[in-house]
Amino acid sequence: MYNKITLMGRLVAAPELKTTQNGIPYTRFRIAVNRRFHNKDEENKVDFFNATAWRSTAEFICKYFGKGSMIMLDGEMQTQQYEDRNGNPATWYDVAVDRVCFTGEPKKENGNNGGYNRSGGNGGYGNSGYNGGKRSYGNRQNSCGNNSYNGQQSFNVPPVDDYPF
Repeated sequence: MYNKITLMGRLVAAPELKTTQNGIPYTRFRIAVNRRFHNKDEENKVDFFNATAWRSTAEFICKYFGKGSMIMLDGEMQTQQYEDRNGNPATWYDVAVDRVCFTGEPKKENGNNGGYNRSGGNGGYGNSGYNGGKRSYGNRQNSCGNNSYNGQQSFNVPPVDDYPF
C-alpha cells in the first residue's frame, strides 16, 4: 500500500504553534490549492486541505510562513471518523505533513502577507527546503529536505554548472 500526497498552495490563515500536554509542538493549518483545469468561462476552482505538522517541522512552518504564503508539502492523507452535531457519521480528512518546501516565491517587503520572513543572502527567494535544520550536499541545501537526514553523511555533488547536460 502507498499513501503519499504532495500539495502546493497558499496558507488560509497564519499558522499557530501549539503544544500537547507532553510538550510536543504541533500546528494545524489549511491550504487553498487551485485546480489545474477549468473552463474559460468559469472562475478558478479551489480545494481546501487540512494539514497537521509536528515537532521541528511545525516550528519551521510557524517561523517562516504566514497567511497567504505559498507552501509545498509532502505527507500522507489520514481520515478520522466522528459524529457531527446532529449525530450523523462524518469523516475528517487531514494531511500528516512529513516535509515542507519554500516555493521560490519572493519575500514581500511590507510584512509577511503572502511571503515569508527569511534572513540570508538569497534575495528572499526560497530555494531551499527544511531538512531538520541540518545542511547537506556540501555547501548546498536540499531543495525540499526532510527530517530523515541525520547530518552524518557527506556528499560531494558538483555545482549545477558542471553537469554535462
